[in-house]
Amino acid sequence: YDVSMDESFNLGADDYDIEEVFSGNSQYVVPDYQREYSWKVDQWQELWDDIHSLIEHRDHHFLGSIVIIPRTGDIKTKELVDGQQRLSTLMVILAAIRDRLDGEDGYDHVGEVVEDMLFFRAKSDGETYQRLQLNDYHSSDFENIMKSNFGILEDSQIKACYDYYSEIFSKLPESKVETIRNEIIHSIKIIEIECGSELSAYRLFQSLNDKGLDLSEVDLIKNRLFAYANDTSDVDAEEVKDLWNGIMGVIRPE
Repeated sequence: YDVSMDESFNLGADDYDIEEVFSGNSQYVVPDYQREYSWKVDQWQELWDDIHSLIEHRDHHFLGSIVIIPRTGDIKTKELVDGQQRLSTLMVILAAIRDRLDGEDGYDHVGEVVEDMLFFRAKSDGETYQRLQLNDYHSSDFENIMKSNFGILEDSQIKACYDYYSEIFSKLPESKVETIRNEIIHSIKIIEIECGSELSAYRLFQSLNDKGLDLSEVDLIKNRLFAYANDTSDVDAEEVKDLWNGIMGVIRPE
């Protein structure tokens, strides 16, 4: 459906299962001003409990919404304004499943299926890209996990996430792990909210916060600052973004 409140606040939304989210020829990109990956054991356990419930009850699970801004360039990209934690965790889980079933008799197909969800070949240049590109703070470890390059991983939160789920899958039979993969990609639903501009995204954040959604202090400051910059004609919005990125590069909030 489409919503248009005024010329500066317009958005559209569709619901997708995970297989649909990680398909097609587009890349989700986490902008540099976003905080780094921050989920920990409590969030990983909660997501795992939701996944396990899907297997028990054969139902659907709604994982919330993500907010994106379409971008044009050499490849089609979607700037991920909100949803980094969920999408990156799901991709790490899929990578852990791929690695758990690698070389197991009868599951040779799984690696190829999962790879197609983690990477895509762009029609524009024929190059292979990750479906999700994190910002500089965790990009290296995330990329290495996607490519199964474990020898050069650092001690990061992304690595801890991979280790957490790998430990779970190591204790399960191959058939159960394959069932989990199927449930994840077909039974988990996400709503993708597409904003026509950055200003729309910032105003959406403000609206969500007014309705009681728990946003971090850093997110609120960022969104208020950027919204003001976009609303004020004598303020250079691009310069404000550059200054914010510089601040984030120094403080790097946990």
